[in-house]
Amino acid sequence: MPAIGRPRGFDRSVALERATEVFWTRGYDAASLVDLAQAMGIAQSSLYAAFGSKLELFTEAVDTYMRRYAEIFVRACAEEPSALTAAARILHESVDSFTAPGQPAGCLTTSAAISGGAGTFDVRAAVARKQRANASVLHERIAASLQEGQIHGDAEPEVLADFIMTLWHGLSAAAGTGVSGSELHKVVDVALEAWPASSTNVSDPSS
Repeated sequence: MPAIGRPRGFDRSVALERATEVFWTRGYDAASLVDLAQAMGIAQSSLYAAFGSKLELFTEAVDTYMRRYAEIFVRACAEEPSALTAAARILHESVDSFTAPGQPAGCLTTSAAISGGAGTFDVRAAVARKQRANASVLHERIAASLQEGQIHGDAEPEVLADFIMTLWHGLSAAAGTGVSGSELHKVVDVALEAWPASSTNVSDPSS
């Protein structure tokens, strides 16, 4: 006899992915519940039952989305031999993600969360915390490189981490306006020539 129970009416992870695309392309404020439910292929009542409010849905979408970038930062800082190569890997892999086919260009947190109105205030604060966590991972790797003598002694790890994060946001914004991945990879290489370290050939780790 088949098990008796209420069958799942939809794939939650797929529905969340579709909601993320709506938020990404329209922003939080412009994404209506009707738009979201239609894109997710579910009724509004099912949306509320599975995800709670619109803000809770957006928060979960952002949290899930941000994990991919946290992994990029953690892996690069753990696996690369220096902070410079870690920073290069973070930026190049992020460019690949910002310009990946089959998804909106740029970064969800830049195009939707940061540009949202007053209704996204709590989400923007959560995004800022996650980005500070990424910056902290990079800051620690830079400080280690400084102790290892890979960076000039007068360099400030916090400033260098801010430099990389600022560049990261700029690359995301540029991708969102249609700048190609190949051009952004070149920007990364030029920007990292300012790194206060001994001469190092910084190339695209994906090449």
